[in-house]
Amino acid sequence: MSALWTRSNSFPLADSHILVAASSPWREAVLSVFQGLGITPHLVETLPEAVHFLEFRQPEFLILSEQFSSRDDAPDPLLTHMQGLLTSQRREIFVVLVSRVAKTGDMLSAFSQSVNLIIHPEDIPNLTALITESWNFWRELYHVFTQTRIQLAEN
Repeated sequence: MSALWTRSNSFPLADSHILVAASSPWREAVLSVFQGLGITPHLVETLPEAVHFLEFRQPEFLILSEQFSSRDDAPDPLLTHMQGLLTSQRREIFVVLVSRVAKTGDMLSAFSQSVNLIIHPEDIPNLTALITESWNFWRELYHVFTQTRIQLAEN
């Protein structure tokens, strides 16, 4: 079982590997929030850099901004890459999309984008609280599935 499922409920970002794939000006805002808490996330600035990171390291959290690796209305290539990961690898990454298109916490939009949480850029100052709340909800929702998967793996 990954460390993502064993994180503290009060602050799951503590001691996590966090990958930030965001374009300006949101990159700076996201980094500022984490740095204010003494957290140093790993920053990637290009799609190849992000894909390379995902191939060799397993982040628990991915913060992705819309149009990070695509400047048009086409699906983001990094999200497309994420959908191609092994299920066992993808389920262990909590993906947060910073997007102007949807409201913060819109679960239907998050589901349609194959992400765990959408955050509107205006809500970036509350990033860690929003992630913690959403992660706790997500963890509770999939708790039975996770426990069953662990028990089956042990047998």
